[in-house]
Amino acid sequence: MDMTGHDEVLDSFEMKSPQQLLAGLDYQLVAEFFAVFSRVEHALKMSGYLQEREPATVDWHRFASEMVGQLSSVRSIKLKTSIVFLTDFPPKKQLRNFEWQDSPFPEICSDRDSKAIIASTRVRNNLFHGGKYNITDPARDTELIVSALNVLRGCLYVREDIKTNYELVL
Repeated sequence: MDMTGHDEVLDSFEMKSPQQLLAGLDYQLVAEFFAVFSRVEHALKMSGYLQEREPATVDWHRFASEMVGQLSSVRSIKLKTSIVFLTDFPPKKQLRNFEWQDSPFPEICSDRDSKAIIASTRVRNNLFHGGKYNITDPARDTELIVSALNVLRGCLYVREDIKTNYELVL
């Protein structure tokens, strides 16, 4: 198929940028969260936290259950505040009718640390899968993102093996 001269089709196509569509969320914060989350998932895969099925998917439940008590032991007000926020006011799940519903934590979550880790994955899911295009409470959503980012940083802080794989460049 001859496509000579057709590059201008997409070059001249106009659409709103993601920055315009985040409706009050800080674009840099969202980008940082996605980048950190992606690298943490990479690190967890490299550290053997894989589900027993294809394709290679992180076993967040196993990781969260092994992190019981570890984040709370860190002497950080920022981390403790983030854990409390994510567990007392966790992200909701979006239903097919686009309403938001509370969602209980899985049984493997036996403390605030494991719940905060699972809540962080839900923050990622809501952002990545397009659930945050019609934001009604940008202050809450910002706090969820900041808190999830702090929890991910806390995981790297207490788990040197995960941090090593996080920083590994193949």
